[in-house]
Amino acid sequence: MPETPRPEALLVPLADGLVPEFVRPIVACLAHEGCPVSGEIYSVGGGNVARVFIGVTPGYTNKEMTVESIRDNFETIRAEEGYAVPGNLNEEMMLTLKALS
Repeated sequence: MPETPRPEALLVPLADGLVPEFVRPIVACLAHEGCPVSGEIYSVGGGNVARVFIGVTPGYTNKEMTVESIRDNFETIRAEEGYAVPGNLNEEMMLTLKALS
């Protein structure tokens, strides 16, 4: 079995780009009063900025849920198609209520 590379071995070629100078601009942007977002997560490094988010899939609904029904529908539960990105707990609860109706 091939050995999995250690994380630091993967980062060595990128080390020159992983400096605070690349992080400061997104920090300043997010801290500015004109920033249009709040509570979001960003991956930053080497000159790349990307949004990280949690999505909620349509999932599987069964009013008589059992361990077996979850096992048998695990692929449906895990399917990424049709996901939503709730902006807050209320939006996430609305997705749950929609699935239950």
